[in-house]
Amino acid sequence: MNYIGIKCPVCHRPFEAGDDIVVCPICGAPYHRHCYEQAGKCLFEEKHAAGEAWSPDAAEDSAEKKSGQMKQCPFCGKMNAPNALFCDRCGHPLTFSGPAPGPAPSWGQNGAPQNGFPLPGMQNPAMLDPLSGIGADEPLHDGVTAGDLSKLVQNNSAYYLPVFMRISHVNQSRFNFAAFLFSGGWMLYRKLYKIGAVLTCLMAALFFGNTFVSLNYSTPILLNLYEKVGASTDVYPSYSQLIQMSELLYRMDPLSVFLFFLPIVFMALEFAIMLFCGIRGTRIYYENCVKTVQEIRAEAQTPAQGDQMLQERGGVNVSLAVCLLICYSLLVYLPNLFL
Repeated sequence: MNYIGIKCPVCHRPFEAGDDIVVCPICGAPYHRHCYEQAGKCLFEEKHAAGEAWSPDAAEDSAEKKSGQMKQCPFCGKMNAPNALFCDRCGHPLTFSGPAPGPAPSWGQNGAPQNGFPLPGMQNPAMLDPLSGIGADEPLHDGVTAGDLSKLVQNNSAYYLPVFMRISHVNQSRFNFAAFLFSGGWMLYRKLYKIGAVLTCLMAALFFGNTFVSLNYSTPILLNLYEKVGASTDVYPSYSQLIQMSELLYRMDPLSVFLFFLPIVFMALEFAIMLFCGIRGTRIYYENCVKTVQEIRAEAQTPAQGDQMLQERGGVNVSLAVCLLICYSLLVYLPNLFL
């Protein structure tokens, strides 16, 4: 019998040419081999006692009866297998906790919800789609699909997938303001640990260098210049006082002049790193996601195992981001308590 196009009773995915298919020796129901091993039994045992044979129509009826045990995607409303980790249609994680989601909204021709979906102002269902309307099977790079990347990105995939598509098709990225503002911290948050650690260490070194030079050299030199021209630190010096301070500064030895301007060099380097992260951050993240998906697909023995690995290695590291934020706050504000 040709099983191509018939859905597996466990994962509900249609059989394709080349799939490893096994059939129940009693009723003849077909399964993916790994699905049958995962279930541990035939799902049509009620037919065994009655001596009935499996048929495609009966399989669909049984699947509908079991739909109450299936997982409904909170974004697109697709019913998925009970053990599914990601939605088969949009790739959104299904490992959410809390009450079961309500029925998916139905949309009219004018883009308005027909069953009272409580999101005022929403014009189309794409706003709820973590794939932003991109097909889950859309190829992006060397066999990696949009659905694969959605399963790995998880948080905010609706923003990143269109950018990934743009990088893949026209080689154009988008400026990432989160990466610009948080630089290495954003990299670590997105689990880009190697480059994130390097950039975070560089930013920390520049911050400590700036603070040390400012407190020990630049600020004393500036206060000395204020004192020599008779200017008060409570008000901004006049134009003539600024001219006098400039003349006195350039009469100093080269080392003093260098130390006076060194904090500006530190700040310029910090801004350069932030600008690099803003311009290149999304592209670096895309390349890392593609590489990670390829590694996981090569290591995983079954699709279910691959999805599990994508969930574990994907997403974001919230705890690390919180720790970095606390450490940064302590470094910035704690010294003020002792000055």
